[in-house]
Amino acid sequence: RLRPDLHCMRDLLASAVPWRYLLNACGQDFPLKTNREIVQLLKGLGGKNITPGVLPPPHITTRTKYVHREGAGHNALELVTPQLRKAPPPHNITIYFGSAYVAVTRPFVEFVLQDQRAIDLLAWSEDTYSPDEHFWVTLNRIPGVPGSMPNASWEGGLKAVKWIDMEEIHGGCHGHYVRGICVYGTGDLKWLFNSTCMFANKFELKTYPLTVECLELRHRQRTLSQSEVRVEPNWYF
Repeated sequence: RLRPDLHCMRDLLASAVPWRYLLNACGQDFPLKTNREIVQLLKGLGGKNITPGVLPPPHITTRTKYVHREGAGHNALELVTPQLRKAPPPHNITIYFGSAYVAVTRPFVEFVLQDQRAIDLLAWSEDTYSPDEHFWVTLNRIPGVPGSMPNASWEGGLKAVKWIDMEEIHGGCHGHYVRGICVYGTGDLKWLFNSTCMFANKFELKTYPLTVECLELRHRQRTLSQSEVRVEPNWYF
């Protein structure tokens, strides 16, 4: 899914809208903040990018150390057998591992599409596993890149997630876990209301419709309460 993101970036740069930040989210995300609040949070970044991530843990390193090919009959990438070790990353770049979902500035997007280091890293990443989970964070750790944060980690306040191995911190999942991530139930609403993050993941409308409906109602009410124009009665649910 890295290529579609890059296509969208090209389209956005060609747009007449003078946007300043690009945020990409997935279909199971939902905003916890209003548009007005998100704008204020982004302004507070001072032109920095949010690309949560760290140096890859040992069980992740095979994703970029060895060649992966598309498996027969499906789109998933598989490790080539026997294992073929990849050449080192171009330009002596250190590979990081992180989220595929980021908030990046317009100058960073221009860098991604135009700078030779980014172009070469993209080509090098073609036969890696899930390149969207290392591409953005790796580029944003390079000193001198527009909006870069070389010493950042998982912080950034972009997305609220309840991981299964962090229950002692978040208090547990009131829905169910999918691949170690909580799918929120209504019992998670208070935790979500108190979150400082812009978005939350993960939601399943068919499984827990009330969770999304409550968030949507709260979001609309907060948006209308922050309106700078006269609110019409029919704007409410």
